[in-house]
Amino acid sequence: LIHRRANVLYISGLVGCGKTLCVKACLAELKRQSEAASPGEGRGVPSFAVVEVNAAKQCGTPEALYPIVWEQLGPYVEKYPAPLAPKEAARKLEQVFRQGLLKTPALLFVDEVDFLARNRARPTVVFNLLNWPTYPNSPLGLVLVSNETDFL
Repeated sequence: LIHRRANVLYISGLVGCGKTLCVKACLAELKRQSEAASPGEGRGVPSFAVVEVNAAKQCGTPEALYPIVWEQLGPYVEKYPAPLAPKEAARKLEQVFRQGLLKTPALLFVDEVDFLARNRARPTVVFNLLNWPTYPNSPLGLVLVSNETDFL
C-alpha cells in the first residue's frame, strides 16, 4: 500500500491458531495509520478500501465470490452498476483490475480461500484472484487465509 504496488500474502495454519484474528488486527492497525496520516503528506499508509470475504460462510459456490467482492469494491469504481450476477461481476472485476479503474488502493481479504478450490477440476476463481494483483495498473493487495497448505 505504501508504495502503491500490489502484493499477495498467503497464510495457512491449523484450525484455531489465530490466522484470521491476526489478519483482522493488522488490517485494523493499517486503517488506523491510514486515517492518522496527513493528506498530501506523501508518507505513511495511504487511504485504502478493505474487502473482506469468508468464502466458506458467504459463498455457496466458488463463483459466488465475484458478486460479493463487486458489491464491496464497486463503490470505489466509477460508474458502479450493482448488483451483478457472478459471470458479469467476474467480467467487471477483471476489467477494473486490468485497466486500473479503482479510485483507491484496496486490500482483498479472503478467509477460508481453500473453499474456492474444493472442485480441483475448476480452480478458476482462485487463479483469477491470484491474477488480479499482477496487472500493472492494479492497486489490489490480496490476503488469503486457509487451513490447508496445498489446496490447489
